Amino acid sequence: MIDYFLIILMVLSAVLFLFVMVLFILAPKYAKKELFINYYGGTGAIYHGFKLFKVESYREDKVWACKAIKYSSIAIVVMFFIMVFLIKLNGIQQS
Repeated sequence: MIDYFLIILMVLSAVLFLFVMVLFILAPKYAKKELFINYYGGTGAIYHGFKLFKVESYREDKVWACKAIKYSSIAIVVMFFIMVFLIKLNGIQQS
């Protein structure tokens, strides 16, 4: 039974990871243009200083991307800890 939960969590975390990576790549396109003025790093301004996770850095119609990055990142970390717990629980049950 635990094995099925682990498989489901692995698939969900893989899908969320791909979703977050796509949003990381698209983040400079969703950011406010004022963010890049006087910045020497080009489109990398969104990645500096955790601006990627700040709603103020995004255009008004693209705030959903910021929230999706935040919540998906938190969900991936939580799923990782749940998987570790289930693996340890499965090891205890088998021994």
